[in-house]
Amino acid sequence: MREKENKDDPVVVLLGKVDYDGILATVKTNKAFYIRKILASSLDNWHSINKIIERDDVTCVVVKFDRISINTVFQDSYSEKLEQLLGSLRKKRHIVFLHDAIFDTAKDDIEVLPPDKGAHINFPFNMQLWPGAAKYITDVLARHELDFRPYTSNAELSVVASDFVEQCLRNLIFRIYVPKGKLWSAEAEKFIQMFRDYLNKVSGLKVNQKDQATSSGVTYELFAERQVDEGQLSSEFQDFTNFMDLVVSDPAAAASQLTEKGLDSKVVNEIVTRYAKEARRLQLDIRQEREAKTLSIRHRMESELNETGLSSAQLDAIVSSVLPPANDFSMQALLSPTVSTNVNIFADQYIGTLNGFAVKQINGTANFGEDASKILDLVEKYGGKKRADLTAAIHQIEDVEASKPVRLSAKQKVLSFLSSIPAKAEGVALGVLQSYIEHKIGL
Repeated sequence: MREKENKDDPVVVLLGKVDYDGILATVKTNKAFYIRKILASSLDNWHSINKIIERDDVTCVVVKFDRISINTVFQDSYSEKLEQLLGSLRKKRHIVFLHDAIFDTAKDDIEVLPPDKGAHINFPFNMQLWPGAAKYITDVLARHELDFRPYTSNAELSVVASDFVEQCLRNLIFRIYVPKGKLWSAEAEKFIQMFRDYLNKVSGLKVNQKDQATSSGVTYELFAERQVDEGQLSSEFQDFTNFMDLVVSDPAAAASQLTEKGLDSKVVNEIVTRYAKEARRLQLDIRQEREAKTLSIRHRMESELNETGLSSAQLDAIVSSVLPPANDFSMQALLSPTVSTNVNIFADQYIGTLNGFAVKQINGTANFGEDASKILDLVEKYGGKKRADLTAAIHQIEDVEASKPVRLSAKQKVLSFLSSIPAKAEGVALGVLQSYIEHKIGL
């Protein structure tokens, strides 16, 4: 590692054997620095690792747990240091890699008490995992809600890790994939542009936008001039969402929100006037797009729903009831609209078909096959806070024109998610779905 010339220069921490040429080249190209540390090491070294992770100049951390390092941390004497490390990682941008064979082992692994063989053991390179070690590491990573991924080869790890480091060093603060045909996709694009403008003019952050379009969708990215922690970005996003509501319902309150941020009164008036006009236009577009989708779904389902003997008004109400409302003026609603299950009881026998078709119309998945649709169903049920990110990842896997790093990263996210689902969930053959994903990526 070169000597730092400035205390604020960014540092990338590489834990485990992840010092691949691609990653080091990315660090060098972005004029950053790196620190390498070995995980299969003494407790004293682990103490120094934890001290490094806590440093303010650490931009991101890349971690690889191989068999030797997993056996190391499986010792009871390392539990406190491991907990400290994983707690520190949650506060940093990070990515953790485990070979997919470890995930496979963890599924059938037994839960046993870890051995305590002293301060540190020099494990042989070819030593197999101790019984229970694979389950232990996957469970503890999941408990800390860390971003951990399965990888198939070191080449794949290098590609994904290099892209991750590039994002961090370029201060990527926002990335979302919006498939074409998705409900409110055009409105989501406008909302993102307005958020970028808000950050530049109101929050004082210099932010640039980069779009990557394919025939299947668009990836929107926002890059900041400096590092922005997740808490600050979340706060800015909440302020922006509130502001968008206020400029239409209470312009005076919207102006007060900007004044409190220290903006000049003339600038405040200009921003409120322009955003009020754009917000009203966006609300109109949202409402009209919903009406168009309602009509499209009604026409496609009309023959089946007519068999119920319901009136035209009742049919309209049923179809409209499965679509999300047009009055939720937020990024979450625009990017992750959901199908309602509050439908007319007289049409119960047709609701499954109606909901299935509506989901495809809303999510832009009309061309998805059976396996991709099954994975989406699992994400809807088990995805939790990661539902939107996992849904986007499935679209990226299906998008053959998306870049290699994007698709490989998406593959890892979805495989990690599938590995966390109970093996007999919903009677779905998870192995078949995992094989499908690998086939789509060309593995």
